[in-house]
Amino acid sequence: MRKTSRRAMGRVETAGCHRGTLLGIALSGIHRRSIVVGGRERSYDFCPGQIYLRDFAEPYLANLLTPFDFLLVEIPHDETGDEAREARRLSTLPQLQAEADPVLPHLAAALLPALAEPRATATLFIDQIVLAMQTHLTRSFRGGQPAFRPRAFLSHAQEARAKELLAAHLDGDILVGEVAAACGMSRSSFMRGFRATTGTSPMQWLTGLRIDKAKALLAGSSLSLAEIGAHCGFADQSHFTRVFSARTGTSPGAWRRSA
Repeated sequence: MRKTSRRAMGRVETAGCHRGTLLGIALSGIHRRSIVVGGRERSYDFCPGQIYLRDFAEPYLANLLTPFDFLLVEIPHDETGDEAREARRLSTLPQLQAEADPVLPHLAAALLPALAEPRATATLFIDQIVLAMQTHLTRSFRGGQPAFRPRAFLSHAQEARAKELLAAHLDGDILVGEVAAACGMSRSSFMRGFRATTGTSPMQWLTGLRIDKAKALLAGSSLSLAEIGAHCGFADQSHFTRVFSARTGTSPGAWRRSA
């Protein structure tokens, strides 16, 4: 969620709980807050792009001294099966305040339009971005260099199963974890394998499938643009036109006339 306040909120206090890890990414302005840890208070100034990371298990006491504008991402630790190892890695990360990071602000910027227009945003897209954030956090803030991972491809059966599931959810209303589980893989392994095999992310592949289906309907049917958009998993005609134009360089109507 994007959380913004035009005024200082003053004292904020929350008890410890088991909700997981909270990632905050400063979006605009300069925000100052003082945080009390172990009875000692320390002030921090957040510039745009700086982050904080804290575990909900720790009680939190802070004074929010100025207005703020943050993207907040809550990542649970209560994963099961193959995802439990990834969740444990996240729970061992250090607590961070006003930390500069070269990657997370860009991922945050990719999420903001999705938060502003949720109807036109696929669950799959949001899940991919948050998973990328989680992977970046565990690789960047645990110390040392990331372990080398050989390029792993999906098997033919895994690729076929993944594409079958994605095609059955043209609107993108499916989680990476659901597709990964159907392939017998963890989310991070599946994402690496899918990109290595297809050259794209699951959402990019699905968008390509949507456009291909739309082209077939534009050329071979008398359906309206709104009807074609709905058939291809787009939220409405405006969403269809925007994505189609970005992918093809022309609007659906112009493409139909030239087909």
